Amino acid sequence: MTLKTDLTPFLEFHLGEWRGLPAIDVDALTASFGAPQETGSVELGFYPAMRSRFASKTESGGFDAYSRETRVLMIETLKQPPVEILAALPEPMSILPNELLLQGAYGHEYLYGERGLVLTVAVPYGSRQPSKIARCRGIAPIGSAREFGPELYRPFEDRVVY
Repeated sequence: MTLKTDLTPFLEFHLGEWRGLPAIDVDALTASFGAPQETGSVELGFYPAMRSRFASKTESGGFDAYSRETRVLMIETLKQPPVEILAALPEPMSILPNELLLQGAYGHEYLYGERGLVLTVAVPYGSRQPSKIARCRGIAPIGSAREFGPELYRPFEDRVVY
């Protein structure tokens, strides 16, 4: 199988078929998808990382790859899957506090660890029903929520805001 084939379920929003991010580096993504459209330094969890944006003619419109020392730790789609995709997924392993603020909604982090999937799900204030998926990220499969640690995740409440 090729890297493009491995990432297709994620990039085409067939998230029920996604089984997690394989062990890859930025060079492997470049060989499969071409040179990144842009790169830059960002924070991922509590630590700096490199973000490389790759184009893809898929439902996702492409993806950002987050890496440290060229090892890819997470990918994130540029477009978001429809909220109806949640019905095709099992219950999340854990629902974590939000990492980002959303206008008029709380952004629950749905962690599907065994399938290497993290969805930021918007639930409007005063409601219990998700209204949209605000972010779709792929990671290597993990066995417990504790493994989704500070190298990948930083709740908004842990950020210093002045």
